[in-house]
Amino acid sequence: MLTRTYFSRGAEIMRSPIATRRLSVDDRGRVIYRYKRPFRDGSTQVVLEPLDFMARLAALVPRPRLNLTRFHGVFAPNFKHRAHIVPRQLRGRVDSDKPRAPMSWMQRLRRVFAIDIETCPDCGGTLRVIACIEDASRMRC
Repeated sequence: MLTRTYFSRGAEIMRSPIATRRLSVDDRGRVIYRYKRPFRDGSTQVVLEPLDFMARLAALVPRPRLNLTRFHGVFAPNFKHRAHIVPRQLRGRVDSDKPRAPMSWMQRLRRVFAIDIETCPDCGGTLRVIACIEDASRMRC
């Protein structure tokens, strides 16, 4: 049975990183964020350009596959008896969430735009890159 504390924990996890009630936009398009309490110098808000505000928000997002849980004591990575406590991983096993190798640009085009340039449309064979022309004056439509 779901209890009230279950829902309050879910709401706590899903809350936004900033208080949207204290966020507004002025007539010049700048973002205004009001502090919860005034700072020692008396400032009550910060005014940022939209790109600066987005840059500060992006800094709060952790890098992909970064371990956000820090272990101390017995479960710390360098604890001398850790091998006796933590189960071992099988050597041949690969984590499914980690890519084995970075995707090539052909694979990215197929994934994002549904363009398959790895397969020949005539014979079905595998294509390979033989040249990469980046000079706009040499390109023709």
